[in-house]
Amino acid sequence: MPLLRKKPFVPIDLPPDLKADEEVFLNVLTKEIFRDYEEYFRRSILCNSLVWSCEYTGRSNLTLSEALQSEADAAEHLRKMPVVIQQAICFIIHKNEIASLTAFVDEVLNFYRTRFLIGEKVEIASTDKGSSRKEGIITDIMVNPDAAFHHPNQIVYKCCIVGTANHVSVTGNKLCRAKTLLTRERVKLLAKCSAKKISTEPPLYAIKPEYVTKLRLDDENFNIPYLADYGKSVPKVNNKRKNRDGDEEERKKSRKLKKKLENGDASKADGDPKEIRISPEERRRQIEEEKARKKRERQEERDNQKKMQTAEQLFQKEWMKPREDLSLTDSKDLPLCHLS
Repeated sequence: MPLLRKKPFVPIDLPPDLKADEEVFLNVLTKEIFRDYEEYFRRSILCNSLVWSCEYTGRSNLTLSEALQSEADAAEHLRKMPVVIQQAICFIIHKNEIASLTAFVDEVLNFYRTRFLIGEKVEIASTDKGSSRKEGIITDIMVNPDAAFHHPNQIVYKCCIVGTANHVSVTGNKLCRAKTLLTRERVKLLAKCSAKKISTEPPLYAIKPEYVTKLRLDDENFNIPYLADYGKSVPKVNNKRKNRDGDEEERKKSRKLKKKLENGDASKADGDPKEIRISPEERRRQIEEEKARKKRERQEERDNQKKMQTAEQLFQKEWMKPREDLSLTDSKDLPLCHLS
């Protein structure tokens, strides 16, 4: 139900002694019944006033009919999100202490962007060159139960190819979902619709009972194997070996160049651009200097535009001031009238 002045609207109850043949006034939007026309008229005026807001989207300054339409559009938008994704998102709120829905939306997007769910329809990348992607449905998820963290690219998904009985097992980096299924707007909308604040100090959100029942969040068979990874950051790959090999290659090239210079073959060393390379530190320094230079140029350009706008505004303000006719510089002589 839409909010009235940012607070829940509570319709009045039916009169207890209402008779079946009694004439009454019905408000179609609120489903309220009034015996007195003045009360019915005041409620109609309230329904058409811009004091209502949508509970799900947060839109305000609406009439009651506009707020109801906004909630209907939000519900239709959510129906396009697969149930398995709704279950996975609400399951995290149900099993964790969520203090901020805004922070939760960012976290859950980063978490599920590279992870997939049982029953979800995905696209599978083909290993053959030139072959198109295949549509499949995930039937099982295999992870190492002893691992402290499951890297998204190391989780194995068993998929059934749509239209066939074939099954394939692929890692997460071979799968993708439609971009419109998991967006910030839909996740935020689902969180607002399904969660309610149960505590203010400290702030704490919980799933509404109707969504727990609707999505079967208390079902013992519902489980996400990698859910323990939620809230953990993806560990960085160790690049020490790679850096060590790169440093060794740079040292070899430096020794080769030094040997050529000692042998008097400096012209060849200078003429071959492949022999002289900028060190990574020098390259990074040049990039930082280039960024700083461009930033200064953009700031100077903004400052100049601001000064020009200020000068133009002052000129227009001065131009619009009323003046005496004799002080004007662009005055023209009045035409002379010749009487014949």
